[in-house]
Amino acid sequence: VMAVFGFLAVILWAGPLLDCSSIFLVLTNITWASVMTVFLSGFYVNITQAVSTALILLLIGKPLLEMLNRIQRKYGMLE
Repeated sequence: VMAVFGFLAVILWAGPLLDCSSIFLVLTNITWASVMTVFLSGFYVNITQAVSTALILLLIGKPLLEMLNRIQRKYGMLE
């Protein structure tokens, strides 16, 4: 579940956010054609980042959550 959420979060939120920042920081003349070019050129980068995020979460997600839960109990957080 965590890996799927990570994959979807990158595809639906982080990737488009980074693409939008590229649009506003790099382009001098913003048109629909240039916006589509930026989104389409970033598509493969976003897919790669999403797959990497899912794999990392599959590999270390459970141990990471266990460590965070241990820290939460030790310091009495969110009680």
